Order: sequence, then C-alpha cells, then structure tokens
Amino acid sequence: MSDEEKCPGCHKGNLVKIINENGNTIKLFSCGHRNVGISLSEDIQVHDDVSVSKKIVVGINEGVNVSEGLTVSGGLYFELTDSVSVSGMKQNSSKFELIFDEKNTNMLKAFRITGVDLESNVQIGKAFQQAYRFTSFISLKTGMYVFHKRPQKIQNGQLSGTVSFSIGAVLTKLLNLDMTDNELVALLGNDSKDNQQLAHFAAGQRALEDATFSTAIKEFYQVIEHENIQRLEKYKFLRDGLSHDELTYPNTIQKIQDEFNITCIENPTSRLTPKGKYIDITSIDIQNILETEAKSLRVEIMNFLDGRINAQTN
Repeated sequence: MSDEEKCPGCHKGNLVKIINENGNTIKLFSCGHRNVGISLSEDIQVHDDVSVSKKIVVGINEGVNVSEGLTVSGGLYFELTDSVSVSGMKQNSSKFELIFDEKNTNMLKAFRITGVDLESNVQIGKAFQQAYRFTSFISLKTGMYVFHKRPQKIQNGQLSGTVSFSIGAVLTKLLNLDMTDNELVALLGNDSKDNQQLAHFAAGQRALEDATFSTAIKEFYQVIEHENIQRLEKYKFLRDGLSHDELTYPNTIQKIQDEFNITCIENPTSRLTPKGKYIDITSIDIQNILETEAKSLRVEIMNFLDGRINAQTN
C-alpha cells in the first residue's frame, strides 16, 4: 500500500487501508472517501440505482457518476456536529449510508442520503426531513444533542459545495455594520425581550432552511405571540395544532381548517371523549401548506423585528 496514493474523488486524502468486501476491493482514504473497484459485464443491472452498458472496471467514489456507462444517483452528505459511538452492528439501507471514522471505526461521523435529485426542492426537502429525524433519534438514544452541519452535494465523484433548502431571496442585505451604534450596543449588552425574539427567529430560520416547517412556524410564532397583531392571530391555532399530539377544542380544529385548509384527522386509538384529532405532518400536501405558511410568516417576523430593532445596517 503506497502512502502517496491520493483519493481519486477529492485528490486530497491519502490511502490508509485496502479491504476486500463481497469480492470487491475497497480503498479507504484519510478524507473519509471510499473507492470501490468493481468489474461489471455488459447490460447487467447491478442495483436499483446502478446500470452499465458495457464491460468496465471502475472505481466508485462517493456513490456518484464515476465512469462512462455507469450511473449512480446523486445524494447529500451530512457531517454530524459530534461523533457518536456505535460499538455493535452497523447496517446501511438502500438509501441511507452510515459513515464511520477511518481510524476509530466505531465512531459515526456522518451519513449519506442517496437517490436525491439535486435539482428538485421536493426531494432535497425530504432528505432534510429524514436527516433531522435521524439526528433527533440519535439525540434521544445518546442523551446528548446531535445535529448535522450544512450538507454537501455529492456530484461527479466528490463532495461539491453545501446546500440548503430554498427559502426565497434575502430580504435585507448588510451594507454597513457599526459595532458602536448605540442601539446595537444596547442590544448586545442586555437581556432584553428583543434578544429572546431574535433567538426564536434564528431558530425558525434554521428550521426553515432544514425543511422542518412545523418547527419553523412554532419558532416564528413565539416572536409575536404576545404582540397582539390581529392579522397574525390565525397562526396561534396552527401553532397549537403542531404542538400537540391531539386536539380537542372544536374552535381550534375548525380554525385550522378554515384558515389553512388543513383537515385534522381523528386518532382512532385516542382515549379522549370525543376522540382527539391531529395534523398529519407526514402528508406531502400538508408539508406543502406548512412550507408556504412558514415562508409567509418569516417575512412578517422579519419586518416586525426590523421595525422594532433600530440598529441601522444600510
């Protein structure tokens, strides 16, 4: 094994180990990439996402397009904010691949979600949701907060740039940033309601970019919950619907239907009388509604906070 051999994907990592898996030679590089040498025959379907048109021997790096005649669907690479120890069985699925540290192979450091069309906001949004749910599950099982960094695209055999879910154009671009501005000095130096509201807005912004629209709506609403803004009162009912496993107040259920065209579903196993209802956030139709409302509420909150906080940047 030569220490000089470089990763064919990023051309940065050094070869650290060669292993044999199911008859395939796998090269592990210090950058975390794996290169798999596979011999394929003409017109053989080797996987749901892999097809070949002629006999070739190729090195698959990062699970993407790597050679003429071989195509592998794109994906997203999510690096964890903290590595997680997994000492026992480690099993990937067809669309979800766990990535462990090359030196300590029990430490989960990242994961890949494959089969994602990087031109489709719908598919990117679903991948973000899966990533969010996975890290929430890991947080529960480990008892520590685990999230992921901005995911990277898997393109042309290597990682290429970060991606975030589309949330529309930036409403205000920074022109000036005067750290001696009295309003900014006061904002940074005091435990004010403004700072609490900014924290909720930032959390909502992050949730929106990660396509967790229900969380975004709940965080944005907390900014104006006690501000008595009549035109935004409807979001109280939506926030309530997204915050509870079951709803029992007929007025809340009806408002959610009337204001957002969301029909709450009766829980057949509910122990309440009458049976409680809930918003099915797994529905694609409802996710589309929540996305629209989260983006709309974001604009309202940005305008509200910009009017409240007088520190000038333009």
